[in-house]
Amino acid sequence: IVKRCGEHGAFSEVEDSDAGLYLKCASTKKNRPLPYGLVIPVSYSCDLSCRWCYLPERGTEFTVDRIKSLIAASPARHIVFSGGEPCLRPELPDLIKHVKSAHPEKRAVLLTNGLKLASRSYAALLKSSGLDYCIYSLNGFRPSTHIAFNGRDLSAEKMRALANLEKLKMPTIL
Repeated sequence: IVKRCGEHGAFSEVEDSDAGLYLKCASTKKNRPLPYGLVIPVSYSCDLSCRWCYLPERGTEFTVDRIKSLIAASPARHIVFSGGEPCLRPELPDLIKHVKSAHPEKRAVLLTNGLKLASRSYAALLKSSGLDYCIYSLNGFRPSTHIAFNGRDLSAEKMRALANLEKLKMPTIL
């Protein structure tokens, strides 16, 4: 893996030293399971300005029709709505409903910073839309950790969101 950081420069790292095994796994098509998940960035907007944002360059968002066609064309079992921050996309509840109605064999997943889930009514809306589970970005429990990672203390909002997910019995991965 080769990456470039504006502050620290370029660096590379070897994920696995056995390139032959990687190539064998990557090139063997028979007996390969279906892809686990399709990750769709449904919004490039974000309500944070994290120091090391993995998506610093914003693009043009997919249309709802394009998102639905990606879902229909994918053999993946889990449709992961990501971003930026996917909860900022107004159509997110409708996209979740679409997965559940048009593709009942698939699961609707949310990859989020969780700030909008601090609103119990919004979290309940996503659950009632058919959200199967949430992948929740929680950088820590102390205010100082949030300040270092996100530039401001998010601990109260993050804990409120976690409490809402728990009350709704929403399976959550931290």
